[in-house]
Amino acid sequence: MPYSDAELVKIMASQEEELRWARFTEEDAWTLGTEIRSLFVSRKEAQVEGYSGTSIVISISLFNGHILFQTAVGPGATPDNWNWVKGKTATVKRYGHSSFYIGRQAAAKGPEGTAKLLKYAPEMEFVAHGGAVPIFIEGLGSQPIGAVVVSGLVQAYDHQLVVDGMRAVIKSAEKSSVIG
Repeated sequence: MPYSDAELVKIMASQEEELRWARFTEEDAWTLGTEIRSLFVSRKEAQVEGYSGTSIVISISLFNGHILFQTAVGPGATPDNWNWVKGKTATVKRYGHSSFYIGRQAAAKGPEGTAKLLKYAPEMEFVAHGGAVPIFIEGLGSQPIGAVVVSGLVQAYDHQLVVDGMRAVIKSAEKSSVIG
């Protein structure tokens, strides 16, 4: 990655401010899930770096327990991908930021930051790796209502795939990327 951990945290903070929904319904979840799936399939077929030869799982859930969209894409997706989804979702729910943000924020603080994170948020219960992005509703403050999660790629690609899908559905003009 061409960015430092501190730079990545700033990029992701900006993304979280940008990616706000006026509302989020079951139809929005379906549209978003199919958009993320389509982006993944087209990038994989085009052999875009980071996507070739991979499989993913996608999950969109609300923190009230509803799972609005869930699918595996490709024959290489494994049951363990769902463990990662669970841990990444728990991280967003606990900290109110993307799972990648939390991991890079700890890494930016050095070994002490990572050790502290692992002490208070044990892996696999909480997974501070890229791929889970919070669902924020405009006007509801800083607590997300759910998470959109991808698992199966390198963490920056998991994260950016969700962000790109959200941007396409929300129709955001922003183009920042954690990949570079």
